[in-house]
Amino acid sequence: SIDKLQNGKFLFLHGEPDKISSLASVENFYNKIECKRKKLATFPRMLHDIFAERRREQVFNTISLWLSETEFEHKAP
Repeated sequence: SIDKLQNGKFLFLHGEPDKISSLASVENFYNKIECKRKKLATFPRMLHDIFAERRREQVFNTISLWLSETEFEHKAP
């Protein structure tokens, strides 16, 4: 059940013009998860395989930053 996800950490990555997976569906699912540690990052002009795009460094930087932020949250008193 989606209620069991409230204690998780979630990073959603999505190419805005993705024709395989609808951004609206991802946003809908994202909004249903009631947890504090979630982020939805969208990438204009990137398709479905965001890791194969020319500007994939943006994706990797987003992941790196999110991991740093969530790791800091975990260690903070």
